[in-house]
Amino acid sequence: MSERTLPRPPQVTFSGWAILVGSVIVLVSVYDTVANLRSIDTREEVERMLSEPPLSGTGLGLERVLDMMHGASLVAGGCAAAMAVLGFFVLRRHQQARIGVSVLAVPLFLCGLVVGGFAASMVAVAAVLLWTRPARDWFAGRTPEPTSRPAARAPQWPERPVAPPRREPSAHGSLPQPTAHPASEQQPDPNGPRAWSDFGAPQTPEPGRASRRPREVISACIMVWVFGGMALASTLTALVMVPSDDTVLRDLYEQDERFADSGVTLSALRATVLALSAGLALWALAAVVLALFAFLRHNWARWALFGSSVATAVFSLLLVIGAPMMLVLTGVAVYAAVLLTRPSVAAWYRDKSPGA
Repeated sequence: MSERTLPRPPQVTFSGWAILVGSVIVLVSVYDTVANLRSIDTREEVERMLSEPPLSGTGLGLERVLDMMHGASLVAGGCAAAMAVLGFFVLRRHQQARIGVSVLAVPLFLCGLVVGGFAASMVAVAAVLLWTRPARDWFAGRTPEPTSRPAARAPQWPERPVAPPRREPSAHGSLPQPTAHPASEQQPDPNGPRAWSDFGAPQTPEPGRASRRPREVISACIMVWVFGGMALASTLTALVMVPSDDTVLRDLYEQDERFADSGVTLSALRATVLALSAGLALWALAAVVLALFAFLRHNWARWALFGSSVATAVFSLLLVIGAPMMLVLTGVAVYAAVLLTRPSVAAWYRDKSPGA
């Protein structure tokens, strides 16, 4: 039985779907927690918890606890977004996805004590089930060993040799000679099965198979082009609009008192926004160009695009503080990074011919 026809164990099926569903539930909980973190009800609940043991003697303030809850929610959301993508690849027997899910399950479980406790615990338990014996055999492509020993066979005694029939001598006193078979019976049948002389010979690859671009490469490049183009358009718009009209930036500065409390002026905030927009524009443009070279089968561009996708996932996770919808970009970046490391993609880049 080949490794592609091995049936998926029920543990892996349950774990994969539990990771997918549980991660989505955690994302919804994170969005609700971050949106209502500064509300009056949340503040009153936190103040009540700080006034009672065991938090009454810790010396933690209201703002400090809210910031800790905010950070834990962001970490849980980022881990859930990545695990929702990796859970799909777990069901497709991706070994790296199983390792990634297992690593992210630890911070998700710890941060899940603040947000999405039950769903986060369910995802963590599902990640543990991926390391059971049937799951390990399935991911390794091995046929699972039978749980019960085969029944012992009854001893078989060797048969006694049968003596050849006795031939009587003829009238002349000599033994009859065996009759020779006709020549037609000794020759093999031309219409019968023929011996296979090419057994063990290397198979000739299908023409054009090695140069066929994998779907994973196409999907990853399309996602980079779409989201990179959107990021490039938004950053260029900010570079054009902020110097000429800073009404939106001024309203943001006046509504958030933390800028004034930290000593940040409006001009310093404007310069920071312009510098950040210019850097992000160059980053998005570089990602779009790298995707083009990766699409044209340059292995160095594939690894550079992989590093850019990982950096985008980390950076977008930090921006979730002000925009929870950035978790979508985090999930897309993780998905693109996983696609670029698939075995079929690595084989396609490795088998590149000199003229390709």
